Amino acid sequence: MHWFIPLLLIFGFLTGHAIHDENFTVLLTIFSLIALWPLANDLWREKQWKVGLFIVVIGVVLSLAVAPVFACLTVALGGSAWLLAEHYGQSLGRQLLIGGLATVLPALVVEPAGLALGLWHYNAYGLYYGVPPVVALTWFCVGGAVAVLTIRYLAPKTIVQSGAMKSVLLVLAVSTGVCTAFGLWLPAILGLLLLLYGFQVLHYV
Repeated sequence: MHWFIPLLLIFGFLTGHAIHDENFTVLLTIFSLIALWPLANDLWREKQWKVGLFIVVIGVVLSLAVAPVFACLTVALGGSAWLLAEHYGQSLGRQLLIGGLATVLPALVVEPAGLALGLWHYNAYGLYYGVPPVVALTWFCVGGAVAVLTIRYLAPKTIVQSGAMKSVLLVLAVSTGVCTAFGLWLPAILGLLLLLYGFQVLHYV
């Protein structure tokens, strides 16, 4: 895993320069699906079919409403919210807060990368590299709600394995590379810091 991340950073950087290639969206979609493999593998080993079904429903709805790439990214971020909220949060309030932060911080890297690549757009004016404040608030609320719902109702007795964090690290690595290619230095630096933190988390879960 450690040696794979630098390769994905380079892949993301090159993707930023290959934006006019007609195949780049297809490649990103394939990568996004592959990035979910660690999370899916852990769910399979834990026999968490309820969570798996929940993820499939979210993925299908978002794929139809937005795009398959966006759906995969959302599922990956939701996985990290679940992992960290269960690991560090005991009360409902802490689970909501940690789940929200665990979603919105990576989204601050993923969103500018997606906008730069033209994978989606917003009509409202965005203060943060084109991302409107309401988008960050939505990520926070959705991440917290998904974390609490998963922990308390879908998988109340499960100790989440590292697959969720690995999926997020894969997504973050590519997004950070894309932000670097476009000169989006704040999200690029944030992405590097989150990657370092993610590796630290993997040592304790």
